[in-house]
Amino acid sequence: MKLAGDYRGAHDKLEAAIDLFVNISTLLGIGMIVAVARKSQRAQVRSAFLLLLGLATVWNIGHALETDIRLLTGVTHMAFVYICYVGICFVPVAILYLGITIVRTEWSMKLWHFAFFVVPIVSIIIVFTSSFHQLFFVKFSLYSSDAVYGPYYYFHSIYSYCCIAVGIACMYVSSARNSGFLSRQTLFILGGIVVTLVPNVLYSFGVGHLPFSISSAAITVSILCFAISFFRYRFIDTPPVSPGQIIDLISDGYLVVDKELKILAYNRALLRMFPERSGPILGESLRVFVERYAMNVTFKQILTMHERAMAEKTTVTEEIHIRGDTYLNMEITPIAQRNAPSTGSIMIFKDITESKLLLEATKAAGQAKSDFLSYMSHEIRSPLTAIIGMINIGRNTDDIEKLKYCFERADAASRQLLGIINDILDISKIEADKFELAFNEVDFRRMLMDLVDVISARVEEKNINLKVDFNENLPISIETDKLRLSQVITNLLTNAVKFTPENGTITLSAEQVAVEDGEATIRVAVTDTGIGISKEQQGKLFTSFQQANAAISQTYGGTGLGLSISKRIVDLMGGEIWVESEPGRGSKFIFSIKAKCIAAGDSADGTAASASDACSVDVGDGADLDLSAFKLLIAEDIEINQEIMAAILEDTKVSIDFADNGKTAVAAVSDNPGKYDAILMDIQMPEMDGYDATRAIRALDDERAKSVPIIAMTANVFKEDIDKCIACGMDDHIGKPISIEALMGVLAKYLQRC
Repeated sequence: MKLAGDYRGAHDKLEAAIDLFVNISTLLGIGMIVAVARKSQRAQVRSAFLLLLGLATVWNIGHALETDIRLLTGVTHMAFVYICYVGICFVPVAILYLGITIVRTEWSMKLWHFAFFVVPIVSIIIVFTSSFHQLFFVKFSLYSSDAVYGPYYYFHSIYSYCCIAVGIACMYVSSARNSGFLSRQTLFILGGIVVTLVPNVLYSFGVGHLPFSISSAAITVSILCFAISFFRYRFIDTPPVSPGQIIDLISDGYLVVDKELKILAYNRALLRMFPERSGPILGESLRVFVERYAMNVTFKQILTMHERAMAEKTTVTEEIHIRGDTYLNMEITPIAQRNAPSTGSIMIFKDITESKLLLEATKAAGQAKSDFLSYMSHEIRSPLTAIIGMINIGRNTDDIEKLKYCFERADAASRQLLGIINDILDISKIEADKFELAFNEVDFRRMLMDLVDVISARVEEKNINLKVDFNENLPISIETDKLRLSQVITNLLTNAVKFTPENGTITLSAEQVAVEDGEATIRVAVTDTGIGISKEQQGKLFTSFQQANAAISQTYGGTGLGLSISKRIVDLMGGEIWVESEPGRGSKFIFSIKAKCIAAGDSADGTAASASDACSVDVGDGADLDLSAFKLLIAEDIEINQEIMAAILEDTKVSIDFADNGKTAVAAVSDNPGKYDAILMDIQMPEMDGYDATRAIRALDDERAKSVPIIAMTANVFKEDIDKCIACGMDDHIGKPISIEALMGVLAKYLQRC
């Protein structure tokens, strides 16, 4: 009796301990479900593991509830048994799903795969209704193996064991082809699954009378195995992937050959590099492979590389050209154990076509810039030579007519030089992505006619016929950048004049091709009967630092930058530019822009423009502008520039003080704030630049100093330079070299306020 009592007490303690572990493992399973659900890596593996984990946890919850309630009440509730059967019926399919997902990482579940769940669903229905038909079990006992099963039970068992067997086989394959860390992931999952089979196998063989609940213990161990695989071996973060799969995912191609140069292994990337393959290449000779696929590299070249790598026991790398524009970097590494002869080699092929073409394009661009700078040096020196030559001739003559001729030629050469410099500045802004437009209201028809007037003199010199064809649908006024749009059209007209022979014809046409939401698409074309352009040359026309034909450029002159600048301007205006031409048959340059239409009543000829024109006065060459009542302060550190400004303003009779730097200019204003009616401020000066000088003047404690007009007078002519001048307190900007008309216009604008 005492032994029986001791045995009974030990049994109860064992059952209590198992029940405790069951409850703990249930909580662990729920926690793992939450943790796995929050993972974002490897959605397919995560979903499969989450399904198995969830069903196993449901099974465990059923056991835990059934055991706990039975211990408290002494009654077994079939509701908890049914909960267990939800897990029992569905876990085999979940094992199959997880096994396939592990062994085939690229596998994805299709709609028809859900047919595997039909049998478990039917099984659940039959279990829940078994008391009506006894198809699943005729007699059932949770605590013994005395259960009598119906016919459907055996069908369900066979189906379940088949699913489990396939799932276990897949996991075994995955574990076998991996090692170490990755293998242990699968082994623990596999162990957790096998453990759950133990109770079912024992019950099937009639072994149900054990001193504890074997099902509860098995499920508890299973959950713990899953937890070790998930937490210790990061099952979801690093799912098991075989070395072969990893190598197949590498973008570089590889071949493994033995010492007789027979192919032992390769990856998918290699086959993508050589798509002409006609069948498997395992066991094939490397010679056959090279001669079949690598058309522009000989087997002898690769054999030489291979022999060198084997002899020196080192990696040999070389660039090879296989076909067309395809280039590979080939790396051969011998395979050898320490102090043993090489048994073969690994050949890695890296596609370097894109980087090679990019490098060649970069070199070509660099060479183009170098050639361009060399050409620009010649273009700049030519007008400089003319300017210096004319000055020297004029210095040594007393003939007034000859002196005037020298001045005229020097003036023309200086304007040519200024045009070259402006083109270079525009290109530099385009290269730095700082080329911007300033939109304003423009009378489009008048602008076109003004450009025709400007070009007419050059047309008449060459006896060329100039035609104008403006469609009646052109808007009266548009919103655009007048200066830059004029630059494009002037450039096209100038090129047409340059390349059209005497008695040829040039036609300027413009039309509105579309209008949508108040925005017009305007197309402008310049057609000539000149020398024409070949297809090859047309491809270089709109590219920076490229000459369509260097010989033609040397013959006809010009920087060759105008069209690339024009393209950038047109792009910023929402349009496009192109050419239609054939050698000897003339050219037609066409561009389109998008511009906001302005109603006729608001055109540049009407009231809207009058306010902006109020400050614009016709000052001619400055001789008729009387500024004798005004006093100017000119901050300029270069003496010759001071002399030029004094000479330009001499006829206006304005009173001038000069400051050699910004600090002197600030002192002059500070000493007598109301003395000056306007200040012309250079930017780059010693001691204090124009920006700081302007800020200092605006900071003086005198209203006249704060309001005196300050006009920037600088060679810094980019938009950001002008904005910087305005931001520091200046009122306006004049670019160097100084235009007399621009200078007089600005002085008239600000001094007439005084």
